[in-house]
Amino acid sequence: MKAKKIAGRLFKIPLLRRTISINGADEYEVVPELMEVDGFGAFVCFKPGEEILLEKLRIGDASVSETDCIVVAVNVFGAIAKVCALWDGMNVGGLGEKNKALWINRDKPIKELPSCEKMWINEKSQFTCGEPQEEGGGEYGMCALEDGYDCPEYGDCPLKRFRHEDHAETIEIAGVLFKVIYLKRSADTSD
Repeated sequence: MKAKKIAGRLFKIPLLRRTISINGADEYEVVPELMEVDGFGAFVCFKPGEEILLEKLRIGDASVSETDCIVVAVNVFGAIAKVCALWDGMNVGGLGEKNKALWINRDKPIKELPSCEKMWINEKSQFTCGEPQEEGGGEYGMCALEDGYDCPEYGDCPLKRFRHEDHAETIEIAGVLFKVIYLKRSADTSD
């Protein structure tokens, strides 16, 4: 992917991810392989060189963990469509969303996030503050949307202080209900 300036709105989408770990392999140590096991999709983690016997894999050995993704889209409908079409695991598994390796957690709301004119996405699909440089960070560093990074000290980063609406709105897409919390669109962002 080529680096590009953010054009659109940002939505943080809560996800659930099914993982099977073989012999203590950790998904952060290895690149998990997507597989269908007993009609369910799963990210299967195993150590390099280890042989996988599909008939020994059982979905009962899977764990489900919460994660999320941030998507750039024109609106929340486009964000949901983009995740469903492009994210690995959303289409691996049997029929039904909870049979997939990755699915939207509808118990939690989708949240709109603020964006700013300095926001970019680098070649590794990470948010940067300013145009990405050779080392991967932006001209002002990494964006505070990335885990472990704070807002820059200079100027008025919109991530320093923003508010969501007081309640989640429910939207329906093809008969499926989603909760969405939008940004407040007023000039007053004080508490």
